[in-house]
Amino acid sequence: MSHSQSRSKHLQSAFTVSLCGILAFSAIPRDIQAAPSSQELAQEREGLEAQLAEAQEQLDELEGEIEAIQQELEESEATLDATRDEVDKTRVQIDEANQQLAEKREALGNHIRDSYKIGPASMMNILLGATSYEDLVSRIYYLDRVNEARADEIRDVNELAAQLVARERELEEAEARQQAAIDDVEAKAAEYEDMVAQAQAYYDGLDEDIARVMAEEEAARAAEEEAARKAAEEAAATEGAAGITDPASTPAASTSLPSDAGWDFGSVSSSEVSPGEYEQSTPALLSFATGSYSTVSNQYYGFQSSKNYQHMGNYNSYKQRLSYESGDMSLEFETLVQLPVTYNYSADLGNPQAMCLSPDGSTAYVAYPDGHGHSYTQQGFIVRYDLARLRERGAMDGDMSAFATGVRLGDTTWRSCMVIGPRINMGHGQCMAIDPSTGNLWMSTRGSAEYSDLTLIDTDSLTPVRQIRFHTGGTEFGSVLTFDESGNFYFVKRSGSSWGSSPAGSLRIYQGRISGGMDRVLIRLLPQSVRYPAGSTLQGVAWDTTTDTLYVVNDSALLAVGMGSLISGGSLSAGSVRTEFLSPFREYEAMAFDAGGTPYIMVNRQAEIMRLS
Repeated sequence: MSHSQSRSKHLQSAFTVSLCGILAFSAIPRDIQAAPSSQELAQEREGLEAQLAEAQEQLDELEGEIEAIQQELEESEATLDATRDEVDKTRVQIDEANQQLAEKREALGNHIRDSYKIGPASMMNILLGATSYEDLVSRIYYLDRVNEARADEIRDVNELAAQLVARERELEEAEARQQAAIDDVEAKAAEYEDMVAQAQAYYDGLDEDIARVMAEEEAARAAEEEAARKAAEEAAATEGAAGITDPASTPAASTSLPSDAGWDFGSVSSSEVSPGEYEQSTPALLSFATGSYSTVSNQYYGFQSSKNYQHMGNYNSYKQRLSYESGDMSLEFETLVQLPVTYNYSADLGNPQAMCLSPDGSTAYVAYPDGHGHSYTQQGFIVRYDLARLRERGAMDGDMSAFATGVRLGDTTWRSCMVIGPRINMGHGQCMAIDPSTGNLWMSTRGSAEYSDLTLIDTDSLTPVRQIRFHTGGTEFGSVLTFDESGNFYFVKRSGSSWGSSPAGSLRIYQGRISGGMDRVLIRLLPQSVRYPAGSTLQGVAWDTTTDTLYVVNDSALLAVGMGSLISGGSLSAGSVRTEFLSPFREYEAMAFDAGGTPYIMVNRQAEIMRLS
């Protein structure tokens, strides 16, 4: 059995065992006599998430095998194409040799026919015409050489034709063998694709189970927290009557945000439920009149699907480029630094989801969730990359894979250019941004209409130091986040249905603010949507503080919205919205700007940060 066959059998066996485990776990009956507590539901969810992580690992492994098989198939097809080219060339050479052979045979036939017509007397006349013995010998030698030369030519052509026929036969046999090999690889690819489809179906089923348990867990926790809150209020009332002061109720010192002018935080109720953790009871989303809403009809350049993006491979030694393909912008990017894929074990840095830049562009923060799910309990970590040190070390010139390779091999000099934070809850990890007005790094681990959060991350320890939990009361909090220079944050949503004069599929823009005490959040819907988004999978948003432009990032598609007039009370025009599609088609993860307005994009597979070229 070949190595690949053995590998296939191993994966099939492991996949079957895992599936049986998943089905067995899912089939465990729950006690129907009593509603489970949030702790019991959390244990059930953790078990399902462990199964989900295992399913994700096997799905990733199968997809890796598919990539290897596709590479093998491409190489085999290239070899077959080369062989077919050789067969075609050989056939042309055979045709040419056969043509030469026919011409030589015709010439020899003509010579024999002429000799026959002339007869022996003519040959005798040639010999009798000799003027001396030496002349006679010369004439006889000449006639012999002529006959030998013609015979040699015919023999050479015959031998060449025979060699070419043999070569053609060899190439046709090689072609048949290579086609058989391709058929085998295609059959193997089909087998793995079927396994991937099954694995994806099992993964999706588990994801749905987790979502169901999460909803039940949230409901149970909310009920428990409400009961605890009421008990605490009763206890506080009793203590207050007795003159007791709780030291924990003293407001914690915090970094102050810019002025909250224009935001009525006095109408918002919030309480500190534990040190540094605030629960907002008032909905964060402000009411909005549907009749005041309008849509700017921007230029339609088509719609970029996010399927089938290219995998560029890992450890590329040269810079990659993103080039203009279409649209009304002309942004092009090239590799600034290639990010590591492996630190402690294979692909532990293989899933970057968000990137933020310090205003001076010297530091990058990248979020790495453990998996691809959206559970708010999904953990991960943040890595701080010292871009200035990486530049000094030569990671941005020459061999672009030097940093990634050095980290994989444990080179302490390269590893000193990065700091890996501890494991924290980060959800999908995609919603992270730096507020340029304060330098604060914010992340949202969950975003739903019922329960969302904004979590302050310490940029030194890369751990949460403060959290505001809130609900919008009307829309899901965005899965993407950015800040302007005044400390307002923004996220976008694509409308699932028409609303007011805004048709389904248009892009809504929300503006929000965190209070100066960092304990409350307000959000408002800006009064215009953008009719035509650029792509199908929202990956990030970014704000250029030098132009007040909001960039919406999809895979290989950028939408730029000039926000100056809209946020100052005016409205957008069609010319203030621009679109660009870039090539090659890659998976984008994030975009950011430094204080000078230079844009950066983080792409995946290979993971790298790219800068405007």
